[in-house]
Amino acid sequence: MHCQGYTLVKLRRDDPFFPMANSSRYVFEHRLVMAKHLGRLLKPWEEPHHKNLDRSDNRIENLVLKITRHGRGADVDDLTAEVERLKDENAILRRLLEKKNGHKDAVGILEK
Repeated sequence: MHCQGYTLVKLRRDDPFFPMANSSRYVFEHRLVMAKHLGRLLKPWEEPHHKNLDRSDNRIENLVLKITRHGRGADVDDLTAEVERLKDENAILRRLLEKKNGHKDAVGILEK
């Protein structure tokens, strides 16, 4: 079954991905492919995007998980990398603050 160029898959009620289905038991195939790849249900704000813009090409190599809707969202990998960069920056700032104040209690200032 197709809807606006997207492939729909009908799920059985006992399918672990059934909670992602609509009231007619259908789920968009690209969402199902991404969920199976991740081994979990997709969050409502997670949206697989077709890299080549072909809505019928649901190979995992052609899908990228984004936050929010098509095209505008940030890639999950980019967000993960940014979180790691911020953690590293935070650790550096904590060390500088400890060095400046001469003791580790100074770190508590950052948590207030």
